[in-house]
Amino acid sequence: MKALKDSSIYLIGEFASKSLPFLLLPYLTNKLGMEGFGELSYYQILTTIFVVLVGFCQSNAISRYYYAYGQRSVNFIMLSGYIYTFSIGVIGFITSLFFDNKIISYLVLLSVFQVLLSVQLSLIQCQKNPIKYTIIQVGAIILSISITIFMLEFYDSGLVEKRIQSLLYSEGLMFFLVFFIFNKSVIRFSLKNIKLGIRYILNFGFPLILHNFSGIIKWQLDKVLIYNIFSKSELGIYALGATIASIILTLIAAINRALLPYYYEALKKKKVGINEIKKWVLYSLLFIPVLWLVLINFPSEVLSVFVEEEQEILKYYIIIFSLTALLNIPYAILANYLFFYSKNKYVTYCSLSSTVLYLLVLLGMLSFLDIKYIPYAGVLSSVFMLLLLWFYVKKVDAN
Repeated sequence: MKALKDSSIYLIGEFASKSLPFLLLPYLTNKLGMEGFGELSYYQILTTIFVVLVGFCQSNAISRYYYAYGQRSVNFIMLSGYIYTFSIGVIGFITSLFFDNKIISYLVLLSVFQVLLSVQLSLIQCQKNPIKYTIIQVGAIILSISITIFMLEFYDSGLVEKRIQSLLYSEGLMFFLVFFIFNKSVIRFSLKNIKLGIRYILNFGFPLILHNFSGIIKWQLDKVLIYNIFSKSELGIYALGATIASIILTLIAAINRALLPYYYEALKKKKVGINEIKKWVLYSLLFIPVLWLVLINFPSEVLSVFVEEEQEILKYYIIIFSLTALLNIPYAILANYLFFYSKNKYVTYCSLSSTVLYLLVLLGMLSFLDIKYIPYAGVLSSVFMLLLLWFYVKKVDAN
């Protein structure tokens, strides 16, 4: 019962923190316009890339260390990760100042604070403190929305930059509040342990870096190409469709993060095996077409809160991107199974292979010089990756 109660609290917190920003979408599209929203989407892609570079998957490393070795010495892993993040962040910040690119400097700082806060949240989740976790998650989003609305109402120009600044201020403030108020642990500095900690993070994170970059390519490269080939307004509609569809992805990620500790614990105690994995994957695959049919019959007129015109093309993008997002349900089941058994390289192989297929299909779609074909590249590559993951899960079980 406690596991069910805690996972429910995690789920509520995760979903609330991830869904609240979507309530801001109509406001942002009206304030920024489609061109401004397209430009903001481009900068969000850069932030995602910077988060991977300065973070090196520290949250995953800390979770894996905690469940494998317990709470002992986990603070050294956290401190080692922070030292790495600060070092890479300083290099990126100085480089952006050297090239006199103010927005990039904001994005570097934003990515640093996002990584630091994410590590704190991972540690709190490992300690199974759902109330604290939920308070921080929801508080961070409310703070971000409040600062965003204040800045966009106070200023009349440079609104894309002001949105980025509001994210930076809210992430930075929330991290310092969490670290100095909620974090009661005392960390004694040891150069030897710091070196070991950084080595652990780099060794654990390197395969996941490749995995994450392949994910960025599959979810973000299309927008970069559209930004350089088509107009900003076309990118705005395309990115808006992807963003609305990502509500599904957000819900899946929230459920995954809430249930992951219990999934790992069940695997550790041998309560879950390959037969259960097969059933879950099959059920998720049967669930996908049902939910997709609901989306197809969704009235496009509702989308007028986002755009005055082009509701039909926006609905089209939402439907295709939603299918790709729904395929993340069986993906999470299979990938987390491999992560638990430290078969990160298998997930990396699958990601890289599907990324190669994605690039080939994407280039093929671009040859039509029609933006509406581009989303299908994500669908095909996701199906291909599921087939590869299933092959490796069976291989791990056989051994």
